[in-house]
Amino acid sequence: MLDNTSMSEVKRDYLTARITGVISAHNQGVHIPDEALEVLNEIKNFLNTPTIHFPECKFNWFDNVQKTSGSYWEGKVVGFYSTEQTKIGYCIQLPTKNNNGPVQIYPESALELIK
Repeated sequence: MLDNTSMSEVKRDYLTARITGVISAHNQGVHIPDEALEVLNEIKNFLNTPTIHFPECKFNWFDNVQKTSGSYWEGKVVGFYSTEQTKIGYCIQLPTKNNNGPVQIYPESALELIK
């Protein structure tokens, strides 16, 4: 059975191969709008960018989480941070129609997974 990191690598490799295939088809004469090619290249570059993994993290990229107490906040994990005060922290983006919602940072102890 694959762990979360291995599954992420399999998904990344699959998506990279699909995008490479579309770009290759374009290079062989298949019409693909320039804007779509630009987006595909950005995604391919993102997928091939090394990421920092905190193996002891409770949550993964894009997990949906919410605060456990105080003012309500929910969203998806879009980043990580670590300081002397906060060993593991998360950047949580509020969901919006345009996927460009505000981001708040919280320590791991303040969050729980939304099931």
